[in-house]
Amino acid sequence: MKTRPKILNNIGLKLFSFAFAFILWLLVTNYNDPVIETRIYDVPVQLLHTDLILGSNRLYSVVDNTDVISMVSISGSRSVLDLIRTEDVTATADVANMTEDGLVPITVSVNKFSASVDSVRSSSSYVELLIEDSDTRVLPLETDTVGTVGDDYVLGSIRLEQNQVRVTGPASQVSSVARAVASVVVTGATENITTYSDIVLYDADGNEVSGTNMTMNIYSVRLTVEVLPVKEAEIRFTTQGVPGTGFMLTGQNTAEPASVRIAGTASALKNVSGIEIPASELNVTGLRQSLVKTVNLSTYLPEGTSFADERFDGKVTIRIGIGPAPEESEAEDEDAE
Repeated sequence: MKTRPKILNNIGLKLFSFAFAFILWLLVTNYNDPVIETRIYDVPVQLLHTDLILGSNRLYSVVDNTDVISMVSISGSRSVLDLIRTEDVTATADVANMTEDGLVPITVSVNKFSASVDSVRSSSSYVELLIEDSDTRVLPLETDTVGTVGDDYVLGSIRLEQNQVRVTGPASQVSSVARAVASVVVTGATENITTYSDIVLYDADGNEVSGTNMTMNIYSVRLTVEVLPVKEAEIRFTTQGVPGTGFMLTGQNTAEPASVRIAGTASALKNVSGIEIPASELNVTGLRQSLVKTVNLSTYLPEGTSFADERFDGKVTIRIGIGPAPEESEAEDEDAE
């Protein structure tokens, strides 16, 4: 008679104990390491095989930031999800699978512990692309200054290393560009500024234009801003000729304005004390009343200078006083006295 192996003794009890231990292990594991869900926000989508579009001399633009997933939900055990970081989540969209209306399906995956992750769900399913013909536009490069130079200084000329920029991109984006501007801060400046400035594109309403698929042949430009000292210059003048018979110069002469602010290099201003109006401008020959004349000072500015106030039109009004001369009898009475 064969004897039963000892391992089979109380087999029912042993099976029950094993099952109980397994269930207890599951309960303990699930309690200490439960299945949870974590969320990762603003996940960028990488577009694949975009050369399928670009190779046909067409360009694309992403519609409404659909290449960023607002939320990715990942479920799995706590111990696994605690080890997953934002950079471990990859989202791609293959242009080869694009639909006729420009929708590219998004695929989301977890690079680390992917086998231990229960599920990955994305709040977005597609990247939407706008496919257009490529366009190029050449714009003159404009300049703009920010701030105010130091007291008794004004801005002079602004010289650019290059004077135009070429913009290339989707036709709808390029057509919206009206201006290309390089700005420079001049606050408190008392000497020339040489620097590099980023080029910013604007539409006709003054709003900045940005397009991820627009390119420029240059993105910054070297420029030099001239900062000039200012000097107050007195208006000086003399007359030509003599008034009519019985009339004389009264000496009551005025200029309005009496002085103007001019700007120039230090060397140009060094020997300047005033602006001279020649006598030929103020001919009083034969006049029987005061002469009032508007003179354009621009013609008589010292070399290398300019008006410091851009609002000043360069015109000054000169008044030469002319009045009756004393009669001879009156003059004799005065001599007798």
